[in-house]
Amino acid sequence: MPITKPNAPLGKPGRKRTSAKVEVFTYGGLAVEEAQMAGVMDGASTHLSFRAPEALIEEARRVSGMTSPTELGLAGLALLAQRDPVVEFLKQTRGRLGADHDLEY
Repeated sequence: MPITKPNAPLGKPGRKRTSAKVEVFTYGGLAVEEAQMAGVMDGASTHLSFRAPEALIEEARRVSGMTSPTELGLAGLALLAQRDPVVEFLKQTRGRLGADHDLEY
C-alpha cells in the first residue's frame, strides 16, 4: 500500500503525482532515492538487456506506478542493493546466545 504525504514537493524520482497537493511514494521509488543518497547511482552507466515474463512486468508496473522499463530496472536493482539490517544482525550473532539464556531443563 502506498504511503501518502500531503503537500510534498512534486517531481522527484519514484513518486507519482496524484494531485496538486498529494504525492504517492512507491516502494521501488523510495529504494531508488535511497540508492541516490548512498551514492551508488553516481558514475558511469552500464547497459543491461534481459527478457522477463510479461505478467511480472505488468504487475511491477501496476504496483509501482512506474511505466518505463528503465525505471523498473533501476527500482529492482536498488531494492536488491539495499542492505537488510536483520540479515547483518543474524550474521554477526550466529551461534551465540545471550548471557541470560539457560539451556538446562
